[in-house]
This record gives sequence, C-alpha cells and structure tokens, in this order.
Amino acid sequence: MRYFVIADNGQRYGPADIATLNQWVAEGRLLPHHLLEQEGTGSRMAAQLIPGIQFQAPQVPPSAAGRYGAPPGPGYSTGPQQPGAYYRPGQQGYGYPGEQSIKTAWILGGVSIAGAMCCAFIGLACGIVGLVMANRAKQEGNPNYSGPMILCALGTGLSALSSLYGMMIGLSMGRMF
Repeated sequence: MRYFVIADNGQRYGPADIATLNQWVAEGRLLPHHLLEQEGTGSRMAAQLIPGIQFQAPQVPPSAAGRYGAPPGPGYSTGPQQPGAYYRPGQQGYGYPGEQSIKTAWILGGVSIAGAMCCAFIGLACGIVGLVMANRAKQEGNPNYSGPMILCALGTGLSALSSLYGMMIGLSMGRMF
C-alpha cells in the first residue's frame, strides 16, 4: 500500500510505501498529525492511524548531541524550501493542518455575532462563510474545528433571526423597502 503525504500547505508528496514513510518518521519529516492519502482510493487519514507506521521519540547518540543538541540530519535544510522538495515540519509554521481556516472561521464567527446586532445580512454571510472555513479545517484534519463551527452557527442563527425580525417590523409598518 502506498500513500501521498499532504503537507500543511495542501501540496501532495509521494507516493511512498510504509518503509519509506517510517524512514521519514525517523528523519522527523512525517509527524503523527500529517494527513496521508491512500493511492488509488483517495481516502485520507492522519499518519498516526495508518497501520505499520511507527512513531517513536528520536534517539540521538550522546556523541552527536553535543552541548546544544543534535545538528540537523543529512539533507535537512533550514532555509527556504525548493520547489518539489519534500515538506519538512517547521518550515511553513507550527500547529495542525487547517490552522489558517480555523483562524478565519473564528474571525468570521465574531463578525457574524456582531453583524446580528447591526447589519443582519452581513452577519449572515460571514456566519455561512465561517461555517465553510470551519468545515474545511475539519476536512484537513484539524481537531480544533468545533469551537469556531459552533460560534459561526450561533452567529448565522442570530443573524437570520435578526433579519426576520427586521422584515416583520418593516412589514408591520407598511414599508418593507
């Protein structure tokens, strides 16, 4: 069975077999939260859930560690990533995949709540887009999607109620638009 590694930036690397993936684990290039896509089926799951991939704490020989820890392994670049080069954790930032989608969903959820108070249609639009972003983070494998999803759902509901209330008031006064 072979898998593609889905980097935090969405780029696919591979395909690679289990032996190669275990080598990447040993080199620190593949972490438990990284998404893997099965070749042929396209199904995705976190690397830690794939049978045969062994995540262990790296063993550094005392002679290599020195005073400030072990140097990067052979082929490890701390500089900018070359096109086509394999993704290495830390080059694009830290955290779970979908981190930018989570941040965007939190912001849109807050705007949606505020929009329900003053401009319901903007709040409704922001809430819906925020729900889409939270769902994208969920699909990318981010375990922290539920908070912004709840906030966006609440903002969408409040904005919808606010716009309905505004329409009812407008209709009762005889001047809708």
